[in-house]
Amino acid sequence: MSYIRLFNCNEGKEYSYNEALDIEFVYTNIKQNAQIYFGITPLIDRNITVDLSDPDFIAKDDEGSLVIVLFQQPLDMNVLSKGVYYLDKLNLDPSIDKKKTKVLCISHIFQPFDVYTASLLNRNIRLVRFTLYSDNLLLFEQVYPNQHYQALHEILDLKDTANWTAQTKTSANAPNTALRVARKKTNLCGIGHCTIKNNRHYVVFPNHQAVEILDLPEYFYLAEGQFVLVDEYGSFKYAYNYIWEDNALNHIIGSFAVVKIQDNKTYIDKGNGVMHPLMKDTPIEIKDKSIVSVDKNNRFIRYYKPLKRIADSFMKSVKTKGHQMVFVTDINNEGVYIRDVETGKEYIKNIDRQNQKCKKYSVLCLNQDKIVTAFASKNFYTHSSYYNRIRYGIVDKEEEAVYVKTLDGERIRIDKPSDSLENGQIVCVDEFSQIIRCIEHPEEESGFINAQKNTGEKNDDKKDTEDDKNREEDKPQKIEIIGTALVLGNNSFANSYKLSLLKCGYLARVLEGYEPWAKIKALMKGVDIIVVVTSHVSHENMYRIKKEVTDIPVIYSEFDGANRIQLLISERLSSSPVEEEQEAL
Repeated sequence: MSYIRLFNCNEGKEYSYNEALDIEFVYTNIKQNAQIYFGITPLIDRNITVDLSDPDFIAKDDEGSLVIVLFQQPLDMNVLSKGVYYLDKLNLDPSIDKKKTKVLCISHIFQPFDVYTASLLNRNIRLVRFTLYSDNLLLFEQVYPNQHYQALHEILDLKDTANWTAQTKTSANAPNTALRVARKKTNLCGIGHCTIKNNRHYVVFPNHQAVEILDLPEYFYLAEGQFVLVDEYGSFKYAYNYIWEDNALNHIIGSFAVVKIQDNKTYIDKGNGVMHPLMKDTPIEIKDKSIVSVDKNNRFIRYYKPLKRIADSFMKSVKTKGHQMVFVTDINNEGVYIRDVETGKEYIKNIDRQNQKCKKYSVLCLNQDKIVTAFASKNFYTHSSYYNRIRYGIVDKEEEAVYVKTLDGERIRIDKPSDSLENGQIVCVDEFSQIIRCIEHPEEESGFINAQKNTGEKNDDKKDTEDDKNREEDKPQKIEIIGTALVLGNNSFANSYKLSLLKCGYLARVLEGYEPWAKIKALMKGVDIIVVVTSHVSHENMYRIKKEVTDIPVIYSEFDGANRIQLLISERLSSSPVEEEQEAL
């Protein structure tokens, strides 16, 4: 569920939300400080039940009226019914003023139907939600009654269920000029995954039924496949940082649920606040707060991967809302210099420079000239497939600095290098001299480049200007990784070999030609081409290669220079496809 963000203004820090609740501690603390928190005094001689572990109690307010205090337990979804029961029971006592007796329900989770039920009971009931933060900070929020709900209740005729299309007046609590405050129930609620079509956001449930997501805040974007929580009216409640993916087991899924680990036991919440034990027969470790799917008997089916928080994930949602995603390249007296994330076009835009969200190298989502949302990290853009200013190179570590030698021969000093970088690694660098990622597998890099080629839908009425064409020519040349190569040669030239072969589209592994044959043979697995420097390989290894290597193309070079090897490979690629038979050059 969503929670209020709490900050310390003096220290400039945010208090973290504590989901690992010690419920007994909170309940005990509330009872001990009931006078401070709610202006009520617990009555020691008026326990509700004989069970000493039951946290519920009876108190008196400052006017002397009785207050029934009930705590909603994790597995108790009938706290309102229990409140009405005790209220009626107390009212049997003629000495008690029925009109002044109150019920106070306290919980860390209330569902929309709890508020709806409380409004129909016509009793003196308060619903108060608590949130525990770090440093033992406790926040109380009155869920019902509240001013906003009462305003809507006055406008809406709850008896007229045949035509629930009421509209509210514009107010501070309801900024929209036409807000639908009541709808027909969909009979579908809980956790599903988002899909975007026809410029609308929908939630898809395990039974494949889809419901339009309503009341999605303007500043909030959803990724295709992102898990979301909606109520029975289709109203947006929460978004989880996990993403759905198709699977052969989807037909047996009964529900999606969020994992809750308490007292070393694993429970699931299907979005209604009810905790069920997770039936799991697999040794797979499941993380707290992650999303899983279960069958109708709450047996574990599978878990889902975290959502990648990059521009690719949210661009469709941004465009669906008619917004624009831009990257701020500079801010000066002339204005804000921005780059359209989708098209790459750069220009100056008149944006409020005093807005704290508008910072250099931030990603903004705009509704015309208005800043809707800001992403502070430029990685949101540079790590996405929309970013086309990537430069490839080889890591060259020194004692006090890390450099990358790029394909065009430039030597770039890396800003904030990772300690895990190793000499000779092939990496991608952005225009800010920061490592985007290390290239390990050619199929992954090829997929990334293909994604770059296919991103964006250009409108027919937008034609490239001469400046746009010149800007395209100035961008670093992209390469296509077509495979891996094994170079048997002088290991002293390893970085040069890797850089030269990278220009040809190959990720290179380099090994001394005098290494044991078993080690060489092990590294041959999965490579697409082998380069042998004949002047730097043992006779035995040369003999073995010619005799045993029959399914991998082999290029022989009498020179150990990297440029010479690059030339040989380029000639082979340009003349014809690499032949299956070995050819000595």
